Amino acid sequence: AIKALSPAVIYCDEFDQEEAPRGSWQGDNGVSSRLRKIRFTFTSDPDNRGKIISIYTTNRPDLLDSADKRSGRGSVRIPMLLPDSSEREAIFSIMPKKHSFAAEVKNFKSIAEISEKKHGDLVSGADIEEISTSAYHKTVLADKNIVDEGDYIYAIDDFVPHHYAGDAIRKMEMQAVRERSSNRFLSERGKSILSSLERTGK
Repeated sequence: AIKALSPAVIYCDEFDQEEAPRGSWQGDNGVSSRLRKIRFTFTSDPDNRGKIISIYTTNRPDLLDSADKRSGRGSVRIPMLLPDSSEREAIFSIMPKKHSFAAEVKNFKSIAEISEKKHGDLVSGADIEEISTSAYHKTVLADKNIVDEGDYIYAIDDFVPHHYAGDAIRKMEMQAVRERSSNRFLSERGKSILSSLERTGK
C-alpha cells in the first residue's frame, strides 16, 4: 500500500511504543517479531530510496532496537531539544498569530526572560503555548481586547510545570544528544549539553 502511494512520507510518533522490544516477553504470539522483520526488510530495500521517507519520533531512543538506529535505516538522527533563549522568544512571538489574538507586546525577549527567570530553562514550546493562551484568557475575562505584558506575567506566575520537569527532561536531552548522527544537528543548547557530557565523561 505504501509503495503504491509513493512518493510518500511515513510518520510514527512515540516510536518506542510501536512494538515489544526484541528479546522481551511479547505475549502476542510473535506478531511484533514478524512486523519488525517486515519493517526492517522494507526500510532496507534500496528500491524505496528517494521514494519513501520514514520519520520516527521518540523521547526514549534508548528503548529502540539497535537495528533501527544503524546507517541505512536510521540514517539521520536529529536531537529535538527544549528551546534556548532566542527560540523561546520566537515561539512567544508567533502565538498571537497562531491563536488569533492581539498582543500589545512587540518585543517578546523580556517575556521569554521573565519565563526563564520563573521556571528556568526547562520551558517547552507546549508550555509557552499554554502560557500564551492563559494570558489571552485573562484578557478576555477582563473584557479587554489586547493582551498586555501584565497578562503574560500573570500567566507565567500562574503556570505550574509538569512534575517530571527537571532531572527526567535533562536525561532525555542528554540521551538525544548521544544518539545524534551528526554534530551539525546540534543547536546551541545541544552544544552546551555535549560540552557538559564531555566534561563529566558521561
